[in-house]
Amino acid sequence: MPGNKKGAQAIADTSLVEVGPRMCLNPIRIFAGSFRGQVLYDNPTFVSPNLIRSEEKKAAGQKYSDKIKRKARRTANLEKFTLKAGELDNAFDGDDSD
Repeated sequence: MPGNKKGAQAIADTSLVEVGPRMCLNPIRIFAGSFRGQVLYDNPTFVSPNLIRSEEKKAAGQKYSDKIKRKARRTANLEKFTLKAGELDNAFDGDDSD
């Protein structure tokens, strides 16, 4: 293959391009010893995934609770603003029994 200039040119034109990190570390705490000891670094912006899931469940529960409250308010308003039967309800029925 010494006479294959096309393949040699392709190898020479190749370059390394960094796409981005394959892994991103988000340290929570760094200890002086292995898994214990004095805390050297503590990430103040870290939020536990369990806390995030808990908040999402509370929000979903609050949505249901709000729905129940709206339904109760609506039924209360319907009862409050329902017209009562009166003398003139049958005034325009066309039945002249006078």
